Amino acid sequence: MSLPLASAAAACSICGEPLNAKGECLACLLRTALNESTMETESPNSLVFGDFEIARREDGSLWELGRGAFGVTYLAVDNVLRRKVALKVIDVPAAARTSQSVRERFLREARAAAALRHPNVAAVFQFGASPDDSHCYYAMELVEGETLEGRVRRDGPLDAKLTLEIAIQITRALMAAAARGVIHRDLKPGNIMLTRVDADTPELEVKVIDFGLAKAIADAGGETDLTHGGFVGTPNFASPEQFECNPVDVRSDIYSLGATLWFALIGKTPFAGGNIEEIRSAQKSNVLPLEQLKAARVPRSLKSLLESMLALEPAARPGMHDLAAQLRRCSAQAEIEMAAERTKEIQFEVAHVLFIDIVGYSKLSLNEQHAAVDELTQIVRSTEQFQKADAADRLIKIPSGDGMALVFYTNSEAPVRCAVEVSRALKGHQRLQIRMGIHSGPVRGVIDVAGRTNLTGAGLNLAQRVMECGDAGHTLLSKHVAEDLSEFEEWRPLLHDLGTCEVKHGVQVAVVNFWSDDVGNRQLPQKFQAFRKHRARVRWAEVAAALLLLAGIAAAFVLVSKKSVRSTSIVPEKSIAVLPFENLSHDQENAYLADGIQEEILTRLAKISELKVISRTSASKFRSSPDNLREIADKLGVANILEGSVQKSANQLRVNVQLLNAAADAHLWADTYDRKLTDVFVIESEIAEAIADKLQAKLTGQEKDAISSHPTESSEAHQLYLKGRYFWNKRTADGLKTSISYFNQAIEKDPAYGPAYAGLADAYAVLPNYSQTPGKEAYPRAEAAAMKALEIDDNLAEAHISLANVRMWHRWGNGAEEEFKKGLQLNPNYSTGHQWYSIYLAVAGRLTEAITEMEKARELDPFSIIINVELGCPYLYSKQYDRAIEYFQKGLEMDSDFPFAHFALAEAYDQTGRYEQALAEHEKALELARRGQAIDLGGGDAPRAWYALTGPLQNAYKQLRGPNYWQDRLVSATKLYDDGRATASAVAGIYAILGDKEQAVDWLEKAYEQSDDFLVFLNIQPQFENLRSEPRFRALVKKIFHSPVPSGE
Repeated sequence: MSLPLASAAAACSICGEPLNAKGECLACLLRTALNESTMETESPNSLVFGDFEIARREDGSLWELGRGAFGVTYLAVDNVLRRKVALKVIDVPAAARTSQSVRERFLREARAAAALRHPNVAAVFQFGASPDDSHCYYAMELVEGETLEGRVRRDGPLDAKLTLEIAIQITRALMAAAARGVIHRDLKPGNIMLTRVDADTPELEVKVIDFGLAKAIADAGGETDLTHGGFVGTPNFASPEQFECNPVDVRSDIYSLGATLWFALIGKTPFAGGNIEEIRSAQKSNVLPLEQLKAARVPRSLKSLLESMLALEPAARPGMHDLAAQLRRCSAQAEIEMAAERTKEIQFEVAHVLFIDIVGYSKLSLNEQHAAVDELTQIVRSTEQFQKADAADRLIKIPSGDGMALVFYTNSEAPVRCAVEVSRALKGHQRLQIRMGIHSGPVRGVIDVAGRTNLTGAGLNLAQRVMECGDAGHTLLSKHVAEDLSEFEEWRPLLHDLGTCEVKHGVQVAVVNFWSDDVGNRQLPQKFQAFRKHRARVRWAEVAAALLLLAGIAAAFVLVSKKSVRSTSIVPEKSIAVLPFENLSHDQENAYLADGIQEEILTRLAKISELKVISRTSASKFRSSPDNLREIADKLGVANILEGSVQKSANQLRVNVQLLNAAADAHLWADTYDRKLTDVFVIESEIAEAIADKLQAKLTGQEKDAISSHPTESSEAHQLYLKGRYFWNKRTADGLKTSISYFNQAIEKDPAYGPAYAGLADAYAVLPNYSQTPGKEAYPRAEAAAMKALEIDDNLAEAHISLANVRMWHRWGNGAEEEFKKGLQLNPNYSTGHQWYSIYLAVAGRLTEAITEMEKARELDPFSIIINVELGCPYLYSKQYDRAIEYFQKGLEMDSDFPFAHFALAEAYDQTGRYEQALAEHEKALELARRGQAIDLGGGDAPRAWYALTGPLQNAYKQLRGPNYWQDRLVSATKLYDDGRATASAVAGIYAILGDKEQAVDWLEKAYEQSDDFLVFLNIQPQFENLRSEPRFRALVKKIFHSPVPSGE
């Protein structure tokens, strides 16, 4: 599509600066007025080309930025516009200097390149030549950063995800250039600059430099005129047609981009050679070294795309628009494929595990803890067994806070020999007390919430349980490992059977003590001593117990019978859990479809008020099988289970479902749906209606409409929406950003697709709590998306809840409660809605109601870690600290690496005087938050939501860091505020801690005028406790909760 004339003339074709209303370039007029010559007389201290003076370093040398085939690039200053530029100076051969046609063609092509303006292209400001034509120069935007080549050579090859992010931005630049008839002809890693959007965000921006320079040089005087008879371009990245001196078009740049991406992924070019002829010969063989991509674990979708980009014939390469679409698809698929590849690396296989922890770790100070772990790590790394296994890539080390697990993939003796080495080395480290446990068993790879590969399995779990049976100095083995070692005479004297020990969840493990004169601890572990004493005390009562057994059985029968009746009445008959659907498609990339259909059926059922429907988070933790169906139902608190499978082939879809009553072990209903992919909404509606009928749930008219809704006619938009929900459910920074991309693509396909806007709102609403995205940036987008969703369909429960949540975080709760109530009326089974409504009630000071709502959320989502932890928050606010600690610790039992649980527990410990433990938990939370890159940039030490919902550990820091700690923090916070990097409420909180009530309220009023989001949490933040009786504070709180947000936002 051609540009309108006004747009095309908006920039000067000479220098690229904006034109005025008359179509004049003020910069060029200024240059003309100054009447400066094209090439100034060179003086000892300056080198000037036109308006551009090359800078010098402190030692007087010219400030060179880089060298290439066409010349040298310098740092220079535009003496007219007073800005720094990158200036490339090209030495023109004598034979080409006198040709007027060379000069004219060079300037014509140079102007075409200079007219190109795009965010991913380094802008060209001016081309020019010296009066004697001995030099051409080329002034362009100075890009602060590093080249792709420099990045790869420094840090090694990039992963597929980052490579694709770079590729997509380069492609945008190539598309913009192709639209103007400009091609690059020398695209390579050295011409790709990587920079940041701004200093405070990690978002990467790509700039292509030297755009059009190769074409300008080649067209100006032939490919050899300006390059001394040499080849124009960089041979390792040039297309085959460039070597043949054939006409080239944008497909040549596509080839070069393919070679560039190969270099980014592998660290070398696809066709190597010592000279041009060798490279041409390798290209003509048309045999790509695909084993390099396989070794680098490049996702298969990207492999296929690179093969097509590097096709020998230009016609076999993808077109520019097709390439852009394929790169977007590859980017979306890469996370799934890379996760699958990582998981495949370590499927269930037998490993030999050595578990080590430091005894008495929790009693150490923070500095002592860090020192102890460092000391242990050094000892372990220095052992021969560690070094041998690590060098052979047959060892994985997993830190565990107070120790580590070493997973050997060599043989069962490896962890034992390593333990012997560690035990002997510890003789020189008397203060370091450790215990060790060893077991051989199955382990497998998993992808954790941060997207990293981790390990799980019985091999790890049992090694830890065996270790926990011992005391300082003990090296304990499982019976299985001891039996393997007993085959070797070397080990038999060190094996001492201890019998069985009861460990977590009542499991009995057979344990063997491994010791000799210089290794291990020969003393009986305390657990075994206690057990033997207990057995001695109770032996005399065994006969009496036998006589009472019959009576006990009878009594137990009566009690169990009564309990059974009570338990059955607790579980509603009209309750259901929709378990994960199995993906039977040959293409594992369709996993999102199985997950999406499961979630949408669950969502439709959740809108039926007579049904209790367990949330996806808890249901997805289980996959049914005949022998555990009742156990799953008991754990989820439901009577019925729906299980199913999804199979997609081309445009055909098969969905199998069956409904089972777990309590009665009865099959209620089953069906198979063979339809087109476009009929997926019909399938979901029919399944939901059939289940409602089988469970005898009466539907209102509104509920019938809700479960039979058909929100889009576009199958493609729906697929994109399902992918968005798939990544949204990951609740990671990268997952949420990917989900936003998919939701936006779904909206592009169908601008009237309400659920896609609701998904967008959900993603932006929680993004600040999982990433470094500021709330001021995300919340308005969430609010706009939710409003748009409700404009399309006012019955979207999720959109009402998202809008309510945003209004709590971003508008001090104004208008939030009615949205919460409307959303929960539309979907009473929406656990996240009850969870967020509970937080709103808490900040409004309605703590009893807050507990009730969070209990509802937990009933619907019993295995949600965040809900179980947040159930403790209202107890924290009401100073019921023991109850709060109980819930926070329960969350850690569910996942010991959940940062918010540590953070909340730290505040509870702070309020109860357990200061050492408070700081330890706080440090642990920050460590985990940094690992997940969720540290808030708004002036707090922790993610924004966590800080808002708990507190600043005011007592622990005062007691352990000295009386001046908060005074020093005040100085620091005030300076950060002056620099625009901290909020007024943060400063107010410190004044409150210091007891300066007047200043605290002054700063809170300043925060009010600045529309500080944090003010909604004043009722629950402990640092403001001493202000709550102050009239000015009370008036401010009333104003916050009962008036609109000031327009100062």
